[in-house]
Amino acid sequence: MNNVVLRFAKGDFSRKVKIATKDEIGQLGHSVNYMAKELESIEQMRRDFVANVSHDLRSPLTSIKGFLVAFIDGTIPEQKKSRYLSIMKSETERLIKLVNDLLDITKLESAELTINPTSYNISEQLRLVIAKMEPELSKFEIEVELDEEEDYFVFADSDRIEQVFINLLQNAIHFSTRQQVIYIKMKKVENMLSVSIKDEGKGINEENLKKIWDRFYKVDQSRTNNLGTGIGLSIVKQIIDLHQTEIEVTSELGKGTTFTFKLQLSGE
Repeated sequence: MNNVVLRFAKGDFSRKVKIATKDEIGQLGHSVNYMAKELESIEQMRRDFVANVSHDLRSPLTSIKGFLVAFIDGTIPEQKKSRYLSIMKSETERLIKLVNDLLDITKLESAELTINPTSYNISEQLRLVIAKMEPELSKFEIEVELDEEEDYFVFADSDRIEQVFINLLQNAIHFSTRQQVIYIKMKKVENMLSVSIKDEGKGINEENLKKIWDRFYKVDQSRTNNLGTGIGLSIVKQIIDLHQTEIEVTSELGKGTTFTFKLQLSGE
């Protein structure tokens, strides 16, 4: 057992402890094997995460470099410069969001991130977020239907809740196919506001549904428009946790996925 554990310490989880008895030593062997399995799974997710981040960094950088070279060489026609500059701006914003997500997940994991709740109009915030994401929605020909009875005010950290909306909407876009609809509904539930975001994508099976909040985890086979890095939903979960409330997810294969969370209503 000692030799196997030493191999684990070096990152080699291929070895397993041979169980020969059913006493405490045998139980310890089972525990060590289970630990190795979990560590191997985490290590694989970490490797996938690094590979995905590398890809997500390289893709926009390659695009930006290509356009810059074309600008320097003077090969871009005058009438197309504005369009290519817009693409470069969009790619730069992708890079900034990725870096911010990486910084945030580190802060959240180390409990360094705090929230500053205030009373604000979450209905107006959501409309602005949808407007900001219009280029991405248009790119994949996806519509958003917002169902709200009135303007709602909540007591929450507006910057972090905007982050929640963006990550959940991007997740919905990634799971959707062209010309589908994302449904957003807000309604009062006693002294809380319930917010749900539903897509019409492929859905998530029960096994993957249990793991979607895990850092680095992503459902590759279900994502249509982007592989992602597997940290967006983890950030969402931890921000909602900081607000001392819960977020729930339901999904049905072939019919889509719904995320629902609640926030404290305020008196404006």
